Parts: sequence; structure tokens; C-alpha cells
Amino acid sequence: MVRESLKGAAKLAVILVIGLALIGCQSVREATGAAKIQPDEFTVLTKAPLVIPPDYNLRPPQPGVASRNELDPDDQGRAALFPQNAAAAAAALGSAYSDGEKLLLGKTNALNVDPNIRRVITSDVGQEDQGADFAQRVLYEGASAPPPAPAANTPAPAGAPAPVATAPLPNAAPRTP
Repeated sequence: MVRESLKGAAKLAVILVIGLALIGCQSVREATGAAKIQPDEFTVLTKAPLVIPPDYNLRPPQPGVASRNELDPDDQGRAALFPQNAAAAAAALGSAYSDGEKLLLGKTNALNVDPNIRRVITSDVGQEDQGADFAQRVLYEGASAPPPAPAANTPAPAGAPAPVATAPLPNAAPRTP
């Protein structure tokens, strides 16, 4: 009888030791829910507060009625897949392309590509070209006027010191364009 109780106590001790050893493992802690999982501050999204629109005379939308501002998605899909003027654009290619190439270019709408698509995409992303003087506007925003650009071939005013010529470094190799 004492022997059986010692066997039971030994089994319980072995189970407790194995349990404590496994709780020390991080993966077992996460699986059992014993580990504290901190939220990632970069995945938490904040929602903008609700704003009442300035025009209070708007009619509420009616359920089941299409919006007047949106185009029908079926018509948009048909226009994208089957352009109406594909045959005319293919005929304008001339004899430089075979009939199969003209058909392929016409059916894939490759002849009606917007030439300003790169500008449209970069403006949608917010990377539009700010112009050549953008750096001057940013750097000298508070100044009265940006400093004048140095002129390469303008003569120095009378009484101004002559520019100092710089000699190449003795160990520097000459540059080749």
C-alpha cells in the first residue's frame, strides 16, 4: 500500500517536473496562453472621427438604387475588354504588323494606352514631379530670396579678388569621362 502511494507520488512528481520544464519553453507558453503577447504598435490602426457633412440638405440614399455618380460596372468591364474602336486603330498601324499582330493588339486594348499613365500613377501615389525649383522653395522657404546661382563664365566685377586656382592632389588619379 505504501509502495503504491509512492508510485503515485513519483508519477505526480514526474508529471509536475515535465510540466514545469515545458512551461519554460516559449512555444509551449504561447500555445497554452501563459505567455504575455504585447500588441505591435505598427499594426494598430486608428480610425478617423466621424464628421458631419457641411451640406445638410442632402437626400439620404435609397436602398437598391444605383448612385448617379458611379458608372455601371458591367459597362466598364465591357469597354475595357472589348473596345469599340479597336479595328480602326489596328488599321492605322499600316503594313508594319501582320494581321494576327494587329488583331492581338486590338483585342488587348494595347493601342489605346494613355500616354500619361506614369504621371497619373505617380500623382495617385503622391510622388508627382514638383518641378526644378522645388528644392529652392523648400530650402529657402523663410528667406526673402534664394541665393543666386553661380555663373560659370561671367567676368568678376572690378575690385573683386581673383578666384584662386586649385591644384589637383598629388596622389589623385586624373578623371576620365
